[in-house]
Amino acid sequence: MKIKTGIAAFVVTVAFAAAMAPPGFAAGKLHPNMAIEWNQTMLNTFATANVAPAAANRLAGVIAAPQFAITPGMDANVLILALVVVVLGGLGSIEGALLGAVLLGLSWSVGITYFQQFAIALIFAVMAVVLIVRPRGIFGRQP
Repeated sequence: MKIKTGIAAFVVTVAFAAAMAPPGFAAGKLHPNMAIEWNQTMLNTFATANVAPAAANRLAGVIAAPQFAITPGMDANVLILALVVVVLGGLGSIEGALLGAVLLGLSWSVGITYFQQFAIALIFAVMAVVLIVRPRGIFGRQP
């Protein structure tokens, strides 16, 4: 059952990642008046760009709910891991976040397999090594 759920979550994630933001989204975000001149319907553009990720999050929650006990405060673990992913990848980098998530998943798997009591410490050790080598993260940009 867990494998099927994981495959379904992966398919949903890939489907939403493959879908790109509607044309004119960046232009509308930076210069709304210019986008209006280009006859972009900004309401539809912004609605599409904001509804798709929200739907993906809700679907992921529905898929993951049977796997985990839903309790108050369970978001703390997810927020800490999300912070590690962003720091590993570098702020403002989608590619870096993807690579950071892969590194986090691999280090978590290795930690759980070989060092059960120190799995979370291994994640932070990987983050420390990445920050020592590249202080801005893997794909971090110069400000």
